[in-house]
Amino acid sequence: MSPPIQALWKKLCGNPFATTFNKWANEIPDAEAVVWLNGEGDVAEIRTYKQLVDQIYELADFLHEIGIKQNDRVILCYPPGIDFIVAFYSCIISGIAAVPVYPPDPTKGTTDIPRFCDIGDSAGTKKALTSTTYRRVAAAMSVVSREKRWREIEWICTDCIKKGSAPAPRSPVTLDPHSIAFLQFPTHLETKDPKEQFSSRNYDFFDLEEFWKRRHALSVARRGHRVRAFSWLPVYHDMG
Repeated sequence: MSPPIQALWKKLCGNPFATTFNKWANEIPDAEAVVWLNGEGDVAEIRTYKQLVDQIYELADFLHEIGIKQNDRVILCYPPGIDFIVAFYSCIISGIAAVPVYPPDPTKGTTDIPRFCDIGDSAGTKKALTSTTYRRVAAAMSVVSREKRWREIEWICTDCIKKGSAPAPRSPVTLDPHSIAFLQFPTHLETKDPKEQFSSRNYDFFDLEEFWKRRHALSVARRGHRVRAFSWLPVYHDMG
């Protein structure tokens, strides 16, 4: 990690992602953080910065309570939507290594399920965060699938955790900048021996720092507002 990035990492309390989320939630709580569009291009879900950050911390606390620790690996298996974003950043600020995997298609169970299980084996985890909707799909697939490993997956629904009466405390944990932020597997449908690629936290931080440093100033100067990004890329891929 270069000296400038190292100094900035330290300045941001050893957890630049959480520190930045806290800053936005405090300074622009009601501004839109995420707008999710459906297949027709209509708005399906919206989260303000306060709503998004509250959900991220609530889930981070829940993961800690059920014993998922820093540097543990956990699969993220969600239909496209904001639930995935919340889960991903909960892992990022908690020091958990996220393993995003596209949900197996029930109509392609003979190929998708073994591939999913192979990814879990390669990542060294049987824990999978998901939504209640997909959990029901996974349960139905367990009935017809012959894949024993599929039934050994520990599914953890994150959209039905009990919320406390008070907001979750926003106390960032100190992260190792060289630890794995997430693991990415090829998106093609080969099922044999999937090989992961990993991204460290300092690498992600460097990319984001460069993006904001260059694009934010340009957007404010020319557009008169903060950067607004539009993406149609799969959220399960590093470029998404």
